[in-house]
Amino acid sequence: MIKDIVVNLGLGAQDPAGTYAISVAEKFEAHLVGIAVSYEPVIPGTVMGGVPPDVIEGQRVESNKRANATIARFEQAAKRAGISMESRLITTSVAGAADQDVVAGAPVGRERNGVG
Repeated sequence: MIKDIVVNLGLGAQDPAGTYAISVAEKFEAHLVGIAVSYEPVIPGTVMGGVPPDVIEGQRVESNKRANATIARFEQAAKRAGISMESRLITTSVAGAADQDVVAGAPVGRERNGVG
């Protein structure tokens, strides 16, 4: 029997993995954890100077907006389905993403509790 499901939420307008995970969690009465990742901007080395701080901050803000919007859509869909769920936002670099401990329940980023 499936008891817990972890899904990496897609940051686009459509999230087939999240939708499917909700349906599986509903079918098996499993607890679902949706994870959205907000990546830190990648700053390439330049020959002619650095990247202005406002450009870097703009990229960071946009990445956080996308991840938060993804979490909101996931939470709404999961609540409509009436499943036990939680969501997590992880802010990390592309290189550091693999080092995140989300399965063991370590405090990572911001955690929200949902139904159940």
